[in-house]
Amino acid sequence: MSVTFAPMFRDQVKIPFGRKMVLFILTGFITLLAGCGGDQQPEGILSEKQMVSVMTDLYLAEEKVNNLSVPYDSIKELFPMFSERAFRKAGISDTVFRKSLDYYMGQPQQLENIYTTLVDSLNLKAQRASAHKKKDAAPE
Repeated sequence: MSVTFAPMFRDQVKIPFGRKMVLFILTGFITLLAGCGGDQQPEGILSEKQMVSVMTDLYLAEEKVNNLSVPYDSIKELFPMFSERAFRKAGISDTVFRKSLDYYMGQPQQLENIYTTLVDSLNLKAQRASAHKKKDAAPE
């Protein structure tokens, strides 16, 4: 009795070893090129520095609105006016800001850089404001 084993991968295309290496290298090269091409920022997207500036203004506007002694419903009505002022100061529309934010959400390292810089900027502003208050409160 003889047992015949069918080739396990007979449906696969046979590629000589040399061609397999060329195909492997070519695939790796194309993957590398595709990965490097992602550094190109699309047109109409704010730079990281611009994003930090606009986001700083938005956070400060939010803080101003929250410090007002008005009901929450009124805050919801007031904030768009404050945020519009921040966008006007930057010379952009809220659509450009949202598009830029969506872009950076897909770029985690850049988004982390933006938020790190934003937090540092807000901390610096808070320290300056605190120092200014202490200076004004100090007796002469």
